[in-house]
Amino acid sequence: MIKLIYSNQTERLLDTLVEILKVQRSNTHPLDPVELVVPNRNMETWVRLGLAQALGVAANLHFRRLERFIGDLVNEACPGEIKLADLDTVEAAILSILLDNETLKQPELEPVCLYLAGAGDTARKTMEIQQQSARPTAEELLATDGVDIRRVQLAARLAYLFQEYSFSRPEMIATWRGDRRPKIIKHPFADPAAADPSLASTAVWQRALWQSVFGDSGVLAQNLPEGGGRWATPDLLTLDDNLFEKISKAGLPPVHIFGVSYVARLFQHLFARLGEKSNLFIYTLNPCAEFWEDIETERELFYRLDQEKDHRSRHLWDKAGEPAEGDDPFDLDKIENLALRHWGKPGREHIRLLDELTDCDFTAAFNAPTAETGGLLQQLQEDILRRKGDRSAAGDDGSAAGEVNDERLQPDGTLQLVAAPSVRREVEWVADEIWKLMSHDCSDSPLRFSDIAVIVNSAGRDLYLPQIETVFASCHNLPNSVSDLPGTAGSRLLEAMDLLLQLPFGRFSRTEMLTLICHPAVIGHLGGPGANELAALSEELGIIFGADHEDHAGMYIDEDVYNWDQGLRRLALGSFMTGEKSGTDKVFETSNGRWLVKEKPSSGQAGIARFGLLARSLIADARFVRERKLTLSEWARFYTAQADAYLQAEKGADEQDRLRLLRALGKLEDMDLGEKVSGRMAAEIARRAIESLGGGRGQYLAEGVVVSSFLPMR
Repeated sequence: MIKLIYSNQTERLLDTLVEILKVQRSNTHPLDPVELVVPNRNMETWVRLGLAQALGVAANLHFRRLERFIGDLVNEACPGEIKLADLDTVEAAILSILLDNETLKQPELEPVCLYLAGAGDTARKTMEIQQQSARPTAEELLATDGVDIRRVQLAARLAYLFQEYSFSRPEMIATWRGDRRPKIIKHPFADPAAADPSLASTAVWQRALWQSVFGDSGVLAQNLPEGGGRWATPDLLTLDDNLFEKISKAGLPPVHIFGVSYVARLFQHLFARLGEKSNLFIYTLNPCAEFWEDIETERELFYRLDQEKDHRSRHLWDKAGEPAEGDDPFDLDKIENLALRHWGKPGREHIRLLDELTDCDFTAAFNAPTAETGGLLQQLQEDILRRKGDRSAAGDDGSAAGEVNDERLQPDGTLQLVAAPSVRREVEWVADEIWKLMSHDCSDSPLRFSDIAVIVNSAGRDLYLPQIETVFASCHNLPNSVSDLPGTAGSRLLEAMDLLLQLPFGRFSRTEMLTLICHPAVIGHLGGPGANELAALSEELGIIFGADHEDHAGMYIDEDVYNWDQGLRRLALGSFMTGEKSGTDKVFETSNGRWLVKEKPSSGQAGIARFGLLARSLIADARFVRERKLTLSEWARFYTAQADAYLQAEKGADEQDRLRLLRALGKLEDMDLGEKVSGRMAAEIARRAIESLGGGRGQYLAEGVVVSSFLPMR
């Protein structure tokens, strides 16, 4: 049985969940877990806190994401038989194909080969370079690094696309597999090449690559899961009746799917089948209480008329292929709600898919957001809820278009647009408004800082978040928590590891080396000299860039100067020399070269010695990474050893970040299919894994104003 619950407010959905859980737990054992499927970590935290507040305790709540939930169902029903291929597994399989020059010689994969190498003859040249065992030159390293980066990026992107294809285009995947009778209803745009002939060439190489991964003789068929069985894609659940019977026999507890803003067609089909075997509760936001599946956007309407060969659509397009500006020949502005028409398409499609599951049978938990004294924002919400047309269009009261007589629709403080001369001034205005809200609050339930959110555009996240942190701190230390930071932000340990991963592929410049050595998570090993002292010492030693003189090959630098090797050698010679300095600038000569000895420092000699040892060790490791090829498991052990050797974890947050770092490096082992890869590829995979960890400052919903971009707050 499937039960749909719609509301225009997430709080009302939570109230309904609370009531259903009270009934469910009265009929089950108190220790039986409650199965909850949520879209992200933010929603999980919000639901957990809300249930604890409403029920007094939030225990035995089993939260999972939708993809993880489906994978667990298969693993529990068919242990050792079938395992759904996750993103890491598919990415590793694609990467192994992109490393196989013989496979890339297939005519269908020629576009892939040309993309990896850049164009034309570069492909052959770079492939030959990577097969050489000799130490490559800087130019060769640059060429091969570019190819390796593209390999990793393309593998990650295609793994995501193939997963999305299995969710949203199961008919196309069934065709690629060779099954001409998919059990899902045919979708008109299931085949992108049929919908848009310009995509035919793309579909050809993607199909060839997909078959090389998932085919009967593909990579996954040759690398079976640990513990036996075989790999499968999610669309198998729609095709294999025996598999679904095993899932139903394994027993399905009631499942609550809360706050998922969109589900692909595959999950709609799975919901229908799960609803036949168990109780499935779906709680979702619906901004409009009326039937609104028939609302068409401007583009949809024009396309429909064009398909019907309506002559009226011919003159309504400008030369760029867009509707003529200012034209409204069908009076859409008067008969439809503008917000739903312009911004409601994704939500409309989501609601339509869910309505098909129950033939539009749902429980309404809508809440009218306005009263007689409601402001402009409340009226806007009311119009969306009731599907009212544009109030500013010419009305029955005789007012002209654009003229509004209703006093409730006049500008007020509930909805404001503010123009600011700079980002900082914009953030300062926001901080002032937050303090006004808090100081003027006289309601029965006091306003809390965690009831307020500051949401920034994802594209401007890196610009706004530092300003928000600075301005909020200066505005009476306004409390806040940031929940959408890159993995390296807010963690000194992860940031230092990211610098360590990047070091082998730079120029060993003084800035690059000192940025890592003087990082708070690294410099503690020196036990003496500070960052300013090391910077001054490096300048005195004449260190500019390059690990040794070989890095200056082909340049105007003929003598052994400006590099780290000569600087550290001069520093070491000064430590071994005895007696007072003569006052002359004589050099020390050997058969290998000559160097101007650097007088040993009067204090902190032990720390300076450790600085030289650390710099040489970092350079040696960087050389190793540049020149060797290992399996991903071996690279994981190497990077773990580097983290233990160079990074200093303090008690508290650093210990938690170290566990997160080890989990990220574990992705390398999960992707290991036995192929030996370059250090550049391993480092790129490790960096992407660390970045995907995500980060934040403060505890979400517990330590002040919530600051985030749109996606985590959706």
